[in-house]
Amino acid sequence: QVYQCLEVSAVGVRYSGSGRRVLQCGIERMREVALLLEQRRFSRVLELDLRGLYLPESPMLVSLLRHVGTCCTALETLRLGEENRAHIHKTSGKLRTWFQRALRRGCPSSLRVEVHGRDHVFTYLVSS
Repeated sequence: QVYQCLEVSAVGVRYSGSGRRVLQCGIERMREVALLLEQRRFSRVLELDLRGLYLPESPMLVSLLRHVGTCCTALETLRLGEENRAHIHKTSGKLRTWFQRALRRGCPSSLRVEVHGRDHVFTYLVSS
């Protein structure tokens, strides 16, 4: 079965022996997301929801975005959450330059990026 929307908020969530919820750290969680995207059923995903996944300014982010572009060839919309808003979104209402470069290196030629805040959504169209 082919999916059109993929939300990764549950990726990297484990439960300890005592039943406590444990969330993997950034890089390990990004690797788990990358492995999930390699599954053929997600190859035609139109919307990828990365809310809940912290995306630090790092070479790993560029690798993840390239992986997304390779695995999800039909991707049209990328959703990011509150945890990323401050470091990828300027108060002037634009995406930060480093994040735009990372998107252009890794993702399809035209991509809609939604950055979700507490009470609003910023939408950008990124073209290469």
